[in-house]
Amino acid sequence: MSNMNAAVFRGVNNLVVEDRPIPKIDRPDDVILEIYGCGICGTDPKIIAGEHPVKNGIVLGHEYAGTVAKIGDKVKNVKVGDRVAVDVDVKCGSCYYCRTGRDNLCQNIITLGEHEDGGYAKYNRSPASSLYKIPDEMTLDAAILAGPISCVVNTVQRANVRPGQSVGIIGAGPMGLHYLQLLKSSQAGSLVVYETKEERIANAKKFGAKRIINPSNEDAVKATKDLTEGRGLDVIIEAAGAPSATKLALAMIGRGGRIVQFGINPQGAEVSIQPFDFTFRQIEYIGSFISNYSFAAALDLLSAGKFEVDKFITHRLKVSDVNQGMDLMRKGECIKVMIVPD
Repeated sequence: MSNMNAAVFRGVNNLVVEDRPIPKIDRPDDVILEIYGCGICGTDPKIIAGEHPVKNGIVLGHEYAGTVAKIGDKVKNVKVGDRVAVDVDVKCGSCYYCRTGRDNLCQNIITLGEHEDGGYAKYNRSPASSLYKIPDEMTLDAAILAGPISCVVNTVQRANVRPGQSVGIIGAGPMGLHYLQLLKSSQAGSLVVYETKEERIANAKKFGAKRIINPSNEDAVKATKDLTEGRGLDVIIEAAGAPSATKLALAMIGRGGRIVQFGINPQGAEVSIQPFDFTFRQIEYIGSFISNYSFAAALDLLSAGKFEVDKFITHRLKVSDVNQGMDLMRKGECIKVMIVPD
C-alpha cells in the first residue's frame, strides 16, 4: 500500500478527503508514525471557516498520537514500535524566545496540521523532537489529549490562582472542560462555569461543575456579583474564543483581577476597553498561547488520573467522515471527536 486517505485543507469551507502518498523520511531526524487517532480541535472549524491562517493543501489535524513505524538515521529518543504523543508545535530552538524560556513564542514556529501535514490520515511524518514516549499503562486515547492539556497547564500557570481565589471559566467546550477538571481539584475557592449551549451545560455538570451560569438566560454580571459579595471574580479564563466572551470577562472581573485570554478569536476581531477602568481597578488582561515547556506535565497529569479520558472522547469517526465530525463540533453536539484512519 503506497497511498492513504487524508483530510486536506483546500481553501475556505473546503476540507476534502483525498488519496495521498504515504509520507517518507526526508530528514535524518524524521519519524514516520502510524496514526492511532487525531482529535478534532475547536480551532479546526475556525481554520476551515478562514478565521485562522493555515497553509493551503496540507493535511489538517493537530491532536494526534500513534506508533513509530520508521525512524531517520539521527533519531535517538524513540524506536520503532514505541507509542508516542506528539507536541505539534515545532520550535526552532535558536531564536531569542526559544533561548529565553518562552518557546511558545518561537519566531520560526511550525505547527503540524497547520503548516506541515498533520494527523487526519493513516501515516504522518513528524520530527523526533516533537515526540514523547508514553508510559505502558497510558492509553493512546489519553495521549491524544496531551497536546490540548499542555496548553491548559500553560494557561493555569499564567492565571496564577492563589488559594481561595474565585475563578470563572467562560466556555464549556472541550478546553473549558479540561480547565474545569484541573481547577476543581486545585486551590481555587469558588469555581464558576459560563456556557449558553444546553448540551455543554450538561457536560460541565458531568465533569463536576457545581455552579454554572447561562448568560443567555440570566444576567451573568449580576449573578457573578451576587456570588462574590459584589466584588466580581479574582481570575477569569476565557476559553470560548468570542468577542462577546471577552466583553463578559471585562464586566465580571473584580478589582485586582486577572483575565487570561486563551480562546482563539477570529483574526481582526476587536473589543473596546476603558483604560481608566484598567488603571482604577488594577485589572490584568493577559494572553496565553499554546504550551510552554508544559507537555511533560500534561502527560504526568494524565498518568495521575486528573482527567476523565473515557467520558471525554464521545465520537470516533473515519477520516472519510471528517466533515461530519466538524459539524458535530460546530453544533457543540460532542465533547471530543476522534478521527481514526480509514
